[in-house]
Formats: sequence, C-alpha cells, structure tokens
Amino acid sequence: MFETKEYIGVWYLPDEPDKSVVGTLTFSQNEGIKLSLMGELGNYFNKDSSEYETIIGIASGNHITLKKCLRTNLKISVPGIKTSEYTASYILEGVHIEDVQDENFKEVRVRFSNINEWIALNSIREDYKEEDNTSIITCMNPESIKFCQNDYLSVSVGFGYEINGQFYKETTITQSNYFDISLTEDTSFDSITKLLYKIQNLITLLIGTASYVTFQEIKYKDNWIKVYYKIPFLPRDHNAIHPAYMLISFFDIYNINNNFLDQWLSRYELIKPVFDAYYTIYNDKMYLEQQMLSLVQGLETYHRRAIRNYELSDEEHEKRVKSVIDAADEQYKKWLQDKLTFSNEPNLRKRMNEIWSSFNGILTNFFNRKTRDYYIDKIVATRNYNVHYNEDLADRALKGFDLYKLNVLLGIFYKIILMREIGIFDEHILTILQRNHSFLQQIKLLSN
Repeated sequence: MFETKEYIGVWYLPDEPDKSVVGTLTFSQNEGIKLSLMGELGNYFNKDSSEYETIIGIASGNHITLKKCLRTNLKISVPGIKTSEYTASYILEGVHIEDVQDENFKEVRVRFSNINEWIALNSIREDYKEEDNTSIITCMNPESIKFCQNDYLSVSVGFGYEINGQFYKETTITQSNYFDISLTEDTSFDSITKLLYKIQNLITLLIGTASYVTFQEIKYKDNWIKVYYKIPFLPRDHNAIHPAYMLISFFDIYNINNNFLDQWLSRYELIKPVFDAYYTIYNDKMYLEQQMLSLVQGLETYHRRAIRNYELSDEEHEKRVKSVIDAADEQYKKWLQDKLTFSNEPNLRKRMNEIWSSFNGILTNFFNRKTRDYYIDKIVATRNYNVHYNEDLADRALKGFDLYKLNVLLGIFYKIILMREIGIFDEHILTILQRNHSFLQQIKLLSN
C-alpha cells in the first residue's frame, strides 16, 4: 500500500471499449491515485461525464480497474491536443470488472499496521552451535488461528515470512502476519470495504494507536487481486508500537474470549456513535477543546444507549409535566411545554456520576472519592464553558495541560467500555489495566 506505482497504457469506459485513450496512472500515499490522459473519456458536453463508477485500463502488462472516478481537469487547445486528468478512490490490479453487479467476492487477505506486534507470535528461531561455530535460522509457518465464525463470515490469522537480501552479504527475514477473511455469500467491493473499516476500528482501540491497512488482496474467481488506495488521515508517526504499550494483545483477548470479533461486529451499529467520538483522540490535528467536546458527547451517547435516558418513568414524568403546565399562566403554557420536552433526561453531571459508578469495581483501585468528585466537576464545567462560553465558568474550566489530562481520563472510560463490549469481564479488565504500561503512566499523570 505504500509503494509508488506507475502504469502506462490505454484506458476506456466500460460501455465505450472502442474509444480508448492513451495515458499514465500513478499512485502514492502523498498524491493518491491520478490518471493523466492524452484525450478525454466520455463527452465534455454531457453534464454526467465528469464522474464514473469505473474506468478500465490495460497498462504495463496488467489489467486495471479504477473505482469511483472523478474528472478533475480538462484542457482543450486549438490547435493542439486535448488532455484530461482524473482521480480515483481505488485501484484493482489484475482484473477487469466492468459492471458493479459482477463484483462477487468471497475471500479477502489484509494486513493492518502493527499487526505483527499485536499478535506477537515469533515464528523465527535461531540455534547457535558452539562446537562448529554455526547459527541456524529456522522460519516456521504456524497453523492459522480462527477467531471469528458466524453465519456470514469467518476470520483467521495467517502467518508468513519474507526473505530478502544479498545472500553473500546480508539477509533479512521479516515475519508477516495477516487476516484471512472468508465470506459465505458473494459480496460487493463496497461491503468488503465497510467490513474492513469495522475491523480496523477494533484494532485501533485494542492496540491504542491509529491502525490502517498496509496490504489488501481480494479473490475474484480464481485470481488474487491487489487493492491500492490513499489512506485517509494517515498518522504522521508510522513507528511500530511495543506490545507492552498496547491495551491488550491478540492472545490475551483470544484466551479470554476467542469470539471477540464476532461480538464487536454484532454490536457495531449500536456502539458506533460512541467510538466515533473516541477516534478523535488519535487525530493530532484537533484542538484539545474539540477532542474534549467529542469525547464527552460520546460518553453521553453511551449513557443514553447503555445505561438509561430518563429520571422518572414515562407515567411519572407526564404527571409531573402536566402539574407544572396546569399551574402556569395560559400565555406561558406553549413556551413551557417546549422547554420541558427533554426535562426527563439526566443532566451531564448525573450521567457522568452514573458512568463512573458503573466502573467503580475498576476505578476505585486507582482513584479515591475526592479525585472522582474533582474530575466530574471539571468535566461538567469545562464542557459547559466550551459549549456556552459562560464567563461564570471560566475559572473552573480546565485549559492547556490540565485539559490534556482530562482527555486522558475520558479516554480511560472508553477503554473500559470497549473491553466490556467485546465480552471481557471487569476482573479481567482490571488485570489487563494493571499490567499495561501506557495505562499506568496515565494513572501517574492523573494523580499529580
């Protein structure tokens, strides 16, 4: 996914194969996918000729399919040569798929960043024999490990390795783990992309840093097709993360609940709004205030969906509202009715207290009551100040490094929620956190 690609050949639209145009396709993570043509596809005067679902190419000895294409430039010179430029969202290398209806895929092979460190299974062994001063390097391929099985897919960890180098001088052996995904029914490319996004989000949460696809193949009929695309919001830091700083390793969670991925996928739509808010913590381009507002909003959503979204029963609340409105002057009743629409919902302070209480079996091992009350007050004051800019809250609202610490605490809440959602009980969560280097550093930070 990170190599630079260039394809020179001819390109055409699926419904106009006799109108091919010579051009060059380039790809890199910096520039994305760009197609430069000595001519034009479609008709400039047709208002629908700037966007195409598919462009087909025969280039550099490969069959190429470009998906979700957009014309970005057209230059007409008289006299001269017409040229045009296009972008695309995806390159499928090794196949022509002219109709979306023909996108029938059942197998995917994908590698995510930090997956080797997350799985942390060493298949490379070194044996030194002192008697004859010899080192023997052994590369083993362990059996694949299936960790998700349901009615529509199965997912396994596969193992492999690559050997490169000038063998008279040096040799590099690189272990490469990947996911093999098998689907029970023919699946479209868009559906596979959405599935991989869900898996990628889970890995991001489990390893504690933004994860992204580094290699992807899909099987079409009997052929494996390579997929390339520009990764959105690619982190600046590509360094591998040590397993000791991940939230939980693959084998740790596999030994607790070997069907954790199935549980995540089955609950994904319910908890998606919650974790969409949490992903902002991995965006180093966001201001601390924006991160805080997003994190608090996500926790409010979690409370609303997973704990409760009312103070009284519907019957009791209706009785209370009716009593208040009946006692009001006639001229204020409509205004009061509107004001009381959401009056049965808990306020932020109550929501945060109930969330913290639900984590008591874990958090009481790290925070006392005074610390709890302090941070709940700061969450409420800081959020309200940044939403309403009430000057009365300016002195109580956290800023700068103190606001950064508050975001760290909010992030801890999300980690606990995540582990619960994928089937880890609180006693296991506590053990995981107590031996996690990053978490212990965060607790030390919050205690100062």
